[in-house]
Amino acid sequence: MESETNMEKIKTYLYKDIGIILCILFYICFMAIAYAVKPYLDGADWYFFSSLQRLLFGLVELAIFIKIFHKEKWTDVINFRHFKDGIRVGSGVILYTILLTIVTAIGIGSLVNTTFAILFSCLICQQITTGFWEELTFRAFVLEGYFNKTKKSWWCRLAYASMSFIFFGLVHAIECDNFGDAIDVFIMTGTLGFVFAAIYLYSHNILVPMLLHFIYDIPANFQQFIDVWNEESQLFHVLNNYVLTAVFLLLPIAALAFVIKKPVYEYENTVQISGTDGPTSVFIVGGMHKPSLSQRVQRIPFRMRKAWYEKHITADGHTMEEVRRYIKDVYGFQEVDQQSEEYQEQYSQMRASFIMQYAPELLGEYADAPQMNGTDEAAIKRFMEQIELRQQVAERIPKEDFDIDLHIYKKDEKDTHIDFALESKYGYIGGGASGSKADIRKYEKMYRDVYRYYGVTKSDIEHRTKRYEDLIRTLARR
Repeated sequence: MESETNMEKIKTYLYKDIGIILCILFYICFMAIAYAVKPYLDGADWYFFSSLQRLLFGLVELAIFIKIFHKEKWTDVINFRHFKDGIRVGSGVILYTILLTIVTAIGIGSLVNTTFAILFSCLICQQITTGFWEELTFRAFVLEGYFNKTKKSWWCRLAYASMSFIFFGLVHAIECDNFGDAIDVFIMTGTLGFVFAAIYLYSHNILVPMLLHFIYDIPANFQQFIDVWNEESQLFHVLNNYVLTAVFLLLPIAALAFVIKKPVYEYENTVQISGTDGPTSVFIVGGMHKPSLSQRVQRIPFRMRKAWYEKHITADGHTMEEVRRYIKDVYGFQEVDQQSEEYQEQYSQMRASFIMQYAPELLGEYADAPQMNGTDEAAIKRFMEQIELRQQVAERIPKEDFDIDLHIYKKDEKDTHIDFALESKYGYIGGGASGSKADIRKYEKMYRDVYRYYGVTKSDIEHRTKRYEDLIRTLARR
């Protein structure tokens, strides 16, 4: 029995990291074909064949990647999602490529006698397909296993990025004629592989490494066509020996910072729920503890903003009906059909939550909220079962005894989803958003603006009503 369990664990680990095994197999097959054909081709013919080989291997690997890692279509693999974040991680490669291009241009003494066909096939065709194939092979396949792990951490990302460093450095170093050159190539290409891995692990975007790989390879491979270097130039000497080296040394340091940093893609499916005293209940295992000094310091800006709004808030309230018109006219939201399954599900859950909050007496023996006795797994499980049972009892309360006036609005833009829930009887405004960090910030700003428009009346300010307190807390949050 124990051996079967161990076999299942081994199978699970192998499945998660099957991409590493496939990476090695793809490379062996690729090099076998390349070595078999190269003796028969030369010049532009070889470069065009090599480009076609990279393209075909890349397309086949892309299809396999989609199948193995359960992607629906190729755009789930190659897309512009978190593109800007990936560019930010790879900004060092962009700087290094620009400097390398300048150094190469300054260092040209004379070029070898060649043709346009060779230059085009080598610098454009081969390098763009190299970026496509190598990034799929040595980044997507090698690193995708990380995203299938249940426990993700910075040291786990570092382990995967290090594997990419080693693999990428080795496959380039073995082509060298002597050990000294092999070490230089291993460090150079391995470092670039580490940076490209950092981009993918941080943004889960493979398009950025593909593009940066392509643009870097152009000046790097152009140097083979330089016959004589302009070594007498002092500027070339300084840039080539000092500036380029300094920038190159900074590349892995900057990449390491992003490997350690929380990846931006982890915010992709995060839904931020807003709404004071809303329908979502949260409990913390272990109870409440006295805030630490750092926590108290972090709360100071919120308290300052809260005090400012309490002093400067003015009476300019609007009805919930006016708020509904506002989010449609100003922000372009569409109301969800109240007969739709989406609406009915949210309505049922929210009505039950409002019953528990405003009319718990209707729940009979379940009127009191359940308490968690202990923090062990069994206690937490019983607690969650009691919450679920109470929710079910609340949902069975007839609408004649308790009902709400709920309106749901949504707005979808590319990979961003935003929704608002407005309840008129109890003055509830809530909502949520899913997308990048920028999308979440955009929603939070929008949410504060909607709440500000809802506003308060003079009576709310004088009596410091719940509507007043909700508005102050909402505006003060950041």
